[in-house]
Amino acid sequence: MSGMVPVARVVKTRGYRGGLWVEPYLENLAPVLNGADVWAGPDEGARPYRVVEYFRYSKGSVLRLDGIETLKAAEPLLGREILVAEGALPKDGALSFDTQEVVGWSVVDESRGTLGEVKDVRRGPAYWLFDVKTARGEMEIPAVTGLGVTLRKEERLVAVNLPAGYPGVDDEAEAK
Repeated sequence: MSGMVPVARVVKTRGYRGGLWVEPYLENLAPVLNGADVWAGPDEGARPYRVVEYFRYSKGSVLRLDGIETLKAAEPLLGREILVAEGALPKDGALSFDTQEVVGWSVVDESRGTLGEVKDVRRGPAYWLFDVKTARGEMEIPAVTGLGVTLRKEERLVAVNLPAGYPGVDDEAEAK
């Protein structure tokens, strides 16, 4: 859907009143989502909804949509992405960037140090993907907060915090 940006994915239902557990792709979505018109996609069968409530707490992120008031009504949304109009997103957050701007920036892991350099940025199914050239070859890093991805524009740096065993990272060699 042109002009729409995925901001979360429905991972399971929550309760008998039609609540949804979602995996947010960005932090601080409450100001963007609460009261907003969103689409549940992908394109096939996508339809609009109004957000009744979105909140995060220690157990995860919860979304309630107008018209989804039962467990049965919520089930068809499992696995779908929640999309918002591109203009609804804040312009200068930790993950906002011009795709060509970050090409050539260093990629630094919190615990491993410098991993390499951004060679390309491309749109994935739900988020941007950084193609990173490392000493060991190339790797792909999704631009999601779950991997600790933040941009330090002044330093021309992509900071990450990749988990142990992440593809393309040799944890054994790094530990020596």
